[in-house]
Amino acid sequence: MKNLFLILTVASLVITSCSKDKEGCNDRRATNYDEKVIVDNGTCIYTSITFYADSSEYNGKTISNIQVTVDGDIVGSFNGHFTNGNQVCGATNTAVYNTTGETSVVWSAVIYQNGGTSVTTSGEYLGISNQTCVIQQVIPQ
Repeated sequence: MKNLFLILTVASLVITSCSKDKEGCNDRRATNYDEKVIVDNGTCIYTSITFYADSSEYNGKTISNIQVTVDGDIVGSFNGHFTNGNQVCGATNTAVYNTTGETSVVWSAVIYQNGGTSVTTSGEYLGISNQTCVIQQVIPQ
């Protein structure tokens, strides 16, 4: 009788441990999506957008600071720029917005210039996919 009880106990432990649902990220919009995941455990990672400037001037005036807003919320500011065209996601002198699965965001940037003037630029970043990082220039071309 003791052996039967032991066998049933071990068998039930094996069955329950084998039937555990795989946990992870099951949101197709996330960069770490796993189609085999049954239980979403909140570990999804989404695309980040790095906002940058490629010049220290705009309309002939030196830029002192740039403040970036996404969907009405300030996400950061910076006072530098990239001149070599090799923008690095999340680098210094950028502002980074971490998406939460949306496929587009509306952004604006206030470009503050020496002498007290400022210019506002804006746009919509469309087509966000499951890339780790994308970049967005804030100075109009």
